[in-house]
Amino acid sequence: MVFMDKSSSAGSPNAAPKSVDDELETFFETIDSQTTAIAKSKSFKSSNIEVTYDLELPIEVAVPGSRVKYAFSTDGGDISFGLYIQPPGASQNKNAGTEEDVELLEITRVKSDIDPITGTITIPSPCTLLFYWDNHYSWFRAKRLSYSVSILPPTEDVVQKMRTDRLNEVLGDVMKDKEKTSARLEKISEAREILNKKVIDLENQLRDAKSHLAVARKEEQSLTEKIEMRKKQADGLKNRLGLK
Repeated sequence: MVFMDKSSSAGSPNAAPKSVDDELETFFETIDSQTTAIAKSKSFKSSNIEVTYDLELPIEVAVPGSRVKYAFSTDGGDISFGLYIQPPGASQNKNAGTEEDVELLEITRVKSDIDPITGTITIPSPCTLLFYWDNHYSWFRAKRLSYSVSILPPTEDVVQKMRTDRLNEVLGDVMKDKEKTSARLEKISEAREILNKKVIDLENQLRDAKSHLAVARKEEQSLTEKIEMRKKQADGLKNRLGLK
């Protein structure tokens, strides 16, 4: 799923945020790059390779929907053959059949010395296709291997179907996210209305409190002045009465 988020589009704290038009342009460029297959046929061939123990041949397949055709034969006896898919980023410096690999063809002894072994596989997503020939069971008798592998780009019909499927997938994700965002917006708007009313009530309460505070301060000053006056009156009367 491909979405652009203003909070993450700036790239750095000091970078200016992207405009809506910039985000849309980036969004559609990404989608178009994912739904446009541009590739040429590739071929890999070799003859008379001596296989004493085993041989691995990793082939990169970059375009989804590509077809891989292979053929091989051996001289000097049969050989075991297996085929695996390695996910992007998997280590190439290892033996075939580890936990990272997806087994397409189980390693099986084939009579490649009698008839060529052929096959065609459609690759749904970018990966490394790993061909594996094993001669451990007959290491004392090396085999000579000849192979050819061709990568054929998907047909226009396949490309168009993949593009349509991908666009529908992204459209579904966009609509789901739109519904989710709309529901969130509705809740936030309701919460904002409640908070806005609370703010108005608090502002009214604050205004009333300030008014009451002003009255209290005025009365406090008046009462203080009155007490001071009464004190002075009492002192004057006591003096006139000869009282200490």
